Amino acid sequence: MKFREHEKKIVSLESEIERCKVREVEAQKRINEGKKSIDDHKVELKIALLNDDAKKVTALSENIGSLQQQIYQDNILIEALDSKGLELDAQLADAKKNRDETFSKLAEAWLKKEIVAYDEAAVKVIEKIQRLFVARDLLKDCGHSNVYIEAVGPGHDFLPNTKIAVLKNFDRSACLGNRNLRAGKLVYNQVNSEILKQ
Repeated sequence: MKFREHEKKIVSLESEIERCKVREVEAQKRINEGKKSIDDHKVELKIALLNDDAKKVTALSENIGSLQQQIYQDNILIEALDSKGLELDAQLADAKKNRDETFSKLAEAWLKKEIVAYDEAAVKVIEKIQRLFVARDLLKDCGHSNVYIEAVGPGHDFLPNTKIAVLKNFDRSACLGNRNLRAGKLVYNQVNSEILKQ
């Protein structure tokens, strides 16, 4: 099942749970109102019985019976709604678990692609930093470190402390010691050659 389908199912279950709660509140309200009406009818029934008003006694007795029947049915409805609510809660928990598992799988696939893109960018940045350091070293060797400092600007102090990790086949020691920022002889020769072509 797709992530969006899980989301729709969750929304549907949450709506159904909410409808059950609303129906339960309505049933409880009818029960409370019914009990109050029965109490009121009992007062009237006592008076009708004392006055020997058979017609009113019959009508009130029928009303009380009807109210008692409604209360009985609403109590059964509340029990059924409680039972259904437990069932729906379990389905909702299951749906959320399935949604989260689906999200996890989607995120894993996304991360794999993103890590490849990140590593490609990290390698390029590391190569650029290596080239800058080669230029710094070449300028230092000829006594003109100030050219590097002016060209790079205030960031020249922070650049040597830069930590860029290539995530695939991660080498902690190379990253912590900034070994990955040190250029080899080939890069030195390339940068020197490029500078001399200017």
